[in-house]
Amino acid sequence: MIDHARRQLQIVEKEYLHLIEENVAQDTFYTGVKRRKYPAGARWFWALQAVYAPKGAAIVDNNKEAAE
Repeated sequence: MIDHARRQLQIVEKEYLHLIEENVAQDTFYTGVKRRKYPAGARWFWALQAVYAPKGAAIVDNNKEAAE
């Protein structure tokens, strides 16, 4: 039998992803992406029910005036 959680953990280790949030449902992840809660490149792994992103990924800032 295939252990999907183990396979997804191998992907996380191979691609050097880091955990952003645990216990996330798919619809919550989708909403978070639309609201730019997660950085670019963030991925939701269904077997782990967690969101991972590449190291160094930055969250997009909608308020450009505050940054200047």
